Amino acid sequence: MNIWIVLSLCVMAVSSAEPGPCFEFNGNNSYLEFVPDNFDLSDSAHYKLSFRTEQENGTMLFARGPHDYEAIYVFKGKLNYYLFNPTSFGAGGTFGVHFESNGPVNTNDWFSVEVFRNRRVRRGEARMTGQEPPLMSGLVLTENGVEEEHLREVTLRGVHIQGLVYVGGAGRDLSTTIGEFKGKISNILELKNGMRFEDPSRNSGVTRCFPQRDSA
Repeated sequence: MNIWIVLSLCVMAVSSAEPGPCFEFNGNNSYLEFVPDNFDLSDSAHYKLSFRTEQENGTMLFARGPHDYEAIYVFKGKLNYYLFNPTSFGAGGTFGVHFESNGPVNTNDWFSVEVFRNRRVRRGEARMTGQEPPLMSGLVLTENGVEEEHLREVTLRGVHIQGLVYVGGAGRDLSTTIGEFKGKISNILELKNGMRFEDPSRNSGVTRCFPQRDSA
């Protein structure tokens, strides 16, 4: 079966349902912990979520393995996605990827973001008829229908992320400067596995909220 048909069916299975829940984080030891079943993030991943914040810094999503980790976070007002591989276990010659938004996102407006690694997304067009699109990693930020893209054609090897996925924090200090997220996060998805994050295994001080009508 054509890979685009498979990917389209996976995305439709997730997106055709009602939007996922909205969670509000107070930035003071508030986070969600998820233990996904049959969930594979080792070779590739494709996250999507909407958010609103006024804070300059905050961890939105964090997942890790024995030696690697990845995070979506706000730092100095800008949105970042970072995949880390220590050099002895690094992803080929790249040792991970890092993307940062052009402008600030701590504006109290709703944004939608997709981050992905080792995915054949539609933005990576095949160069020849019948050829598969290249593997891409990137960050795509959307506000009011306007997209900002940060893409790299790169094949990341040696990535091993498994186990728990945290939203809004990580239950521990990851950085002395970034801290936990304060604001709202809604409709949290992982499109590769067709996963919607809605029933956490642990909830530390997070409340349900209603996203605004103009949420991305």
